[in-house]
Amino acid sequence: MELWSDDMVLFDSGGPSWFQWPILFVAIPLVVLFLWYKDWRMKKLVDIICPVCNEGQLIEGKHSQYIKHNGSVIKVENLENYECDKCNATPILPDQISRNHVRIADAK
Repeated sequence: MELWSDDMVLFDSGGPSWFQWPILFVAIPLVVLFLWYKDWRMKKLVDIICPVCNEGQLIEGKHSQYIKHNGSVIKVENLENYECDKCNATPILPDQISRNHVRIADAK
């Protein structure tokens, strides 16, 4: 059985046929819209209330930290944290702590 042949063409030289138009103008835009909505919805689900002031929204941020290891100082960059838009607190949540531990271990 052949996976692809010359007969399996989406558009022949005459342009799209009557059954290919719905794919172009309905199915493809719906898939694009669905993927955009899913991404937008996931961003909305990530809204986290600040545990310090219980009012502000936490925004993802990055920071650097200096760590002593075997008598030398190492700068670890791109460590994750959150920052509150109201009280400017910078909490680090458990999921970020585990990723930060990996970054620190890689820097050592």
